[in-house]
Amino acid sequence: MNAGSQFVGAGLVGINSPRGSTARVTVNGDVTFNRLEVASSGRLRVLGTLRSPNTIRNFGSISGTGNIVANLLNLSNILPGLSPGILTITGNYPQDATGTLVLEIGGTRPGIDYDQLKVTGLATLAGQVEVVLVNGFTPRPADRFRTLDFAQQTGSLTPTNLAFELLANGRLKPMPLKSGVMTGNGSIRANKRSFRFDVSAASLRGKLRYVDTLRQLTLISTGLTRVQIEATGRRGLIQGTALLNGQNGYRFTVWVEDRGSGLIVSRDRFRILIEGPDGFRYDSKNYPPVAGTLHRGDLRVRPTL
Repeated sequence: MNAGSQFVGAGLVGINSPRGSTARVTVNGDVTFNRLEVASSGRLRVLGTLRSPNTIRNFGSISGTGNIVANLLNLSNILPGLSPGILTITGNYPQDATGTLVLEIGGTRPGIDYDQLKVTGLATLAGQVEVVLVNGFTPRPADRFRTLDFAQQTGSLTPTNLAFELLANGRLKPMPLKSGVMTGNGSIRANKRSFRFDVSAASLRGKLRYVDTLRQLTLISTGLTRVQIEATGRRGLIQGTALLNGQNGYRFTVWVEDRGSGLIVSRDRFRILIEGPDGFRYDSKNYPPVAGTLHRGDLRVRPTL
C-alpha cells in the first residue's frame, strides 16, 4: 500500500493470510483506513504512516519502523523494528493480557542495536514482553535498555525471558541468574492452580509429564535443553524435547512462578507452550480449565551425578 491510499468507507478492513501462507501486507508512504483489524493469521508491516480515526485491533502480528497514527489495541504480537528499529504509535497503546510485545536486543543503541516502542499517549499494559537477544550480544548487569518509551503508563508487562526485569520506567534491566534444580509437582483442576519448586544444584536432567484430559493431550519429555532460574529462586523456565501422544518432534517451554499461598489456594503460576510439526502450537494460557477438566504438570529435575 503506497502513499496517498485511503480506505475511508464505513466497512471494516481485515488483514489475514491463507492457511500456510507467509505473505504480509506492507504499508509504505501515508495510508488511511477508517476501520482496520489484523486477524489472527494476518501480518502487517508498517514502514510509512498508517492512520485511522478508530482503534486498530491486532489479533495477528504488526511490525515495522513506521508511525501508527491511531489508538492500537494489541491482543497478539507487536514486533517493533526490522531487526532492530523503532515503531511509533501516535495515540494510545492498550495491550490485553493475551498480548505480547516482542523486542530484539543486540547492543546498547536504541533503534540501531535494539528495538523500541514509542507511544505518545497512554500505554495500558498487561500480558507479556518477550526479549530476544540477537547478534551474539550478552548484556552486562549495568546495562539499561529503554525499549519502551511512553508518555503515560498504567499496568505492567511480564518478561518471558528471566534474564531481564522490566523496570517501572519502561527500561529493561539484566538480571543475574543461577543454574539450579527444580523439583516440584502441580495440578490445575477447575479454577484451582498450583505448582511449587525448589532450587538446589546445577542440572539439566529431569522429566516432565503434562496432561490435558479435555483435549486428550499427553506430553512426556525426552530431554531438557535449558533450565533457567531467577536469582531469587522464585521464577524458572524449562525447555526441552518431548513426545506428544507418543509422537516425536515436539518442543516445550514451561514457566513456573512461586507467588506464595493465599488464604484458600496457592497463587503460584504454571504455563506450558508446546510446538511441533505442521505448525502445531498449544499454549495452556489459552485453555483455562473449567469444571470437569484436568490439566496436570509434574516435573522432577535432579542433580547430575
